Amino acid sequence: MRYLNPEERKDSKEVREYLSEFVSQSIKHNFPLQTLQKYRPEKSTRILDAGTASGAFLKQLSEAGYENLYGLDLDNYITSGVVLKEFQKADLNTGILPFSDNSFDAITAWCVIAHLENPHHFIREARRILKRGGVLILTLPNIESNSEKLNFYKKGEFIAYKPNNDHITIWTPSILKKTTSLYFDLIGEEYLVKNKHFRGIQGLVRKWLLGKNRNLPHKWGSKVAYLLKKK
Repeated sequence: MRYLNPEERKDSKEVREYLSEFVSQSIKHNFPLQTLQKYRPEKSTRILDAGTASGAFLKQLSEAGYENLYGLDLDNYITSGVVLKEFQKADLNTGILPFSDNSFDAITAWCVIAHLENPHHFIREARRILKRGGVLILTLPNIESNSEKLNFYKKGEFIAYKPNNDHITIWTPSILKKTTSLYFDLIGEEYLVKNKHFRGIQGLVRKWLLGKNRNLPHKWGSKVAYLLKKK
């Protein structure tokens, strides 16, 4: 979707039509569900999904047996039919998130941060409404991947930030770590590596290398998920 500023997004028919049908590649590959299950497997976990869009991830959570699900977005674009404990509207760039302090065990923001003009505000608000020891899980385009670095070397641009989408915030790993370290401990990083990277002879070599070095996914992952635990 093309870039629109926060005011233009409000009550926009274009945004509603797009987000009510949107299912990210991450969700299609079950990356968010597998990541959450790894760090918060308890089905009673109180989870807020920030930036719900069509609600596809919440539907996956419900089908996996998670019971305490909450949603948050600029407007309600959910079309999945999932039953939530509560849904609230807020501008993640500037708004006070409409939940009490220490409300959630986990907050997820899949493919959200890169779209925000003020992600630092959202992260501070997420910290406020997380319980002590709660986990914030957020994804960003993986600009450390081989394909992104090569494209930047050749053209001076990252693939994930092409002109016709609304990715506007770039965070390097060091920026993320230094801007969140006051509030959170970084407890993990996960990468979405698509199956296409393991096809053919070259793919077999990559599988072999991956077996030797578990730190290699950052070379091929299109998305990186950061797991941040509230101090």
